[in-house]
Amino acid sequence: MDKDELLKLFRDNEGHFVPGIYNYCDRWCERCSFRSKCRVFSMEEGRTDEEKDAGNEKFWKKVGENLKLAMEMLAHMAEKKGIDLQEMEEYAPEEEAKLEKRASKHYLSVISKKYAGKNEHWLRKNEKLLHKTGEEFRENTLMGLSEDKARESVMEVRDAVEVIHWYSFQIHVKIMRALQHGKLNPEWEDPVQNDVNGSAKVALIGTRRSMAAWSVLLSRFGTHEDEILEILVLLENIKKGILEEFPDVEKFHRPGFDD
Repeated sequence: MDKDELLKLFRDNEGHFVPGIYNYCDRWCERCSFRSKCRVFSMEEGRTDEEKDAGNEKFWKKVGENLKLAMEMLAHMAEKKGIDLQEMEEYAPEEEAKLEKRASKHYLSVISKKYAGKNEHWLRKNEKLLHKTGEEFRENTLMGLSEDKARESVMEVRDAVEVIHWYSFQIHVKIMRALQHGKLNPEWEDPVQNDVNGSAKVALIGTRRSMAAWSVLLSRFGTHEDEILEILVLLENIKKGILEEFPDVEKFHRPGFDD
């Protein structure tokens, strides 16, 4: 897709796509009910399997093409809005490194990273236990539980594991993004609708969904109660930490999702 094709896609769907909906989503397109309203998803749909495979030469060729396209689109939109790209603020790697170092030592960064490691370790260690859910399906059916009920029970566990995997590292990444932002610039950043609160809100949503998923595993695997409760306590502390560190996080409006 070149610049003209992309502009045509935007024109043909004017008013259909939700502007910026992709900026503060969790990137889980398969489970998103808004994907038909997302420009990024529409662009992704046009890619072949080879172009989506990171081990394929066509993938990296496409990455290069996308970068070129992004630069063309940036220049086009800047010209349209009368923005001089040469006058944009200069990139300061030293300042960014300083912010990153400070963020990595923050309490939220430390415990979210700890959570990611802890939950991945638990899932790996208990892989066989989780795979037993398929055997339980057959056993429950034989014991008189209806096939639909037995299947629902199995799918509940599998869905919970999928949710835990999906948000495992994303929570930490989004928290780091929020913490690394630095001081807000009141000249061009809104006190509520800004990238800090947007990133923190995605982390908060992922945290809450992970808590719900771990609660499913807690109800099913009582012999692992202590380990799972320890993980849930970590998530509760992450949730509280986000709400304390970013007091306006829940006021942030995610386009499309919070309409």
